[in-house]
Amino acid sequence: MVGRSGTGVERQNFGKDGRVFIAWLPVVPVVVGALAVVLIPGIAATLPVRMGLLSRVALAGPIGVTAIGVAGIVSQPLHLPFSAVSPIIVALVVAIVLFVTTRLLPGIRVRPDGVRVVWLLPVWIVTALAVAVIAFWQVPSPDLFSQTYDNNFHLAAIAHILSTGDASSLTLRSIIETGKTFAFYPSGWHSIVAATVQVTGATVPVAVNAAWIAVVAGIWLPGAAWLAQALVPRHPRGIVALVAFPLGAAFGAMPYALLSWGTLYPTFLGTALLPAGVAVVVLAVRAVVAERGPRRVAALLWGGGMSLTAAAAIGFGQPRVLVSWAVLLLPFVLATAGSLVRAGWRRGGRSRRAVTWSLIGVVIALVVVAAVGFWYLVARLGLFTRPLDDRLGGPQAKATQSVLDGLGQVLLQAWPTGSTVTFPAVLLAAA
Repeated sequence: MVGRSGTGVERQNFGKDGRVFIAWLPVVPVVVGALAVVLIPGIAATLPVRMGLLSRVALAGPIGVTAIGVAGIVSQPLHLPFSAVSPIIVALVVAIVLFVTTRLLPGIRVRPDGVRVVWLLPVWIVTALAVAVIAFWQVPSPDLFSQTYDNNFHLAAIAHILSTGDASSLTLRSIIETGKTFAFYPSGWHSIVAATVQVTGATVPVAVNAAWIAVVAGIWLPGAAWLAQALVPRHPRGIVALVAFPLGAAFGAMPYALLSWGTLYPTFLGTALLPAGVAVVVLAVRAVVAERGPRRVAALLWGGGMSLTAAAAIGFGQPRVLVSWAVLLLPFVLATAGSLVRAGWRRGGRSRRAVTWSLIGVVIALVVVAAVGFWYLVARLGLFTRPLDDRLGGPQAKATQSVLDGLGQVLLQAWPTGSTVTFPAVLLAAA
């Protein structure tokens, strides 16, 4: 970004011009408002369950985004305008269900965080501030917005929600496909920004930038820390979380690349939900395998419900990110399933028969999924009438480098940002 001076156009940043820093100070309460929009529904929903601050906030992100998406869909047929209060009402309904469930199945619990709040909060705040400074280092004013063609639609969608009160994902795309009554486009991002405008009174461009920071601070960072704890359970949980926070701000791919390459706000929101979405499935599967009797039932209900909520949240962000979610979970699921199959087969008898029928069920399910996928390719995408590569003919979709170049960038942590590639982060890559 550039800012105008008396003698022409010059590059500004926090280091060279203190006025830029001052210009961004009024955004702080808007960020706080956006954090409230994102987290309060989820925190309210999980109050009946005992858990630590990190776990509660990490879960609050997916639950909050799901509540926002559901509220947008439900409000439309009820002829109620969407507002920041709508997701809280949905969350309170979830809280009542959890309250009743925890009384019937007392085995529902979440492992303690193992990190003191007095240490967690400063690291959390400093890391979020570092992300904001790095991301907007050369943006001289918080009311500037991305000048990419995608953002025309996103800004129009936010304005549509604010002017009509309609935040339904089932009809959002109708603002550009006006002849349709059902036109799906995920409204999670747009609803967050619209609610932030309603809560803070900020302009839409300022709310967009504030919501971006809030999603990083309230969803991406705590989700990454919680996932790190789930992936390395034998290490001290407090230390793992404190290390994971700054590492969550260190990678160029996320959160920065999705702000600079096309500014894919919905994809950014869906990607920010991935760490918590992966963590909840990992922890749920482990709990179901480890528990017995009523506690296993509790773990299955709680873990299954939270896993579906995470999937719904990612879907309300950007459904295409669900593929990344599945790919990230695949090694863990295969490893866990393999160990269970081996153990059941060795026990013989009833366990071996259960393993056999389970494998048959899995094969049938995979065949059904493959058949549905093939039908979609043929009936919906016209596989035999229009080659799929024709759909990747736009300038934004054409490859600009080889696959080997891309793999090298991943290994060296050198990420494309627009038309340039960042310098290799050798130490980060080695770590």
